[in-house]
Amino acid sequence: MNIQLEKLELLETIVNTKDQSLILELQSFLNSRSLDWFDELNEEQKKEIAEGINDADNNQTISHKEAIRLFEKWNLK
Repeated sequence: MNIQLEKLELLETIVNTKDQSLILELQSFLNSRSLDWFDELNEEQKKEIAEGINDADNNQTISHKEAIRLFEKWNLK
């Protein structure tokens, strides 16, 4: 999917419409839609989060205490 082409086609439809209800519906939709922080992430970030969720689902996690120990070992704060 070419997002730029999709946006241009939508824009063309909006610009050429004489249907006021369409415009009102679009305004209502856009005003009510709030972006989720996840939507703002790039694909690599989304992939890493999915991997973390998968790890947690499969009990492949460490305790907070262990994480602190590792950070101290690596001289991170």
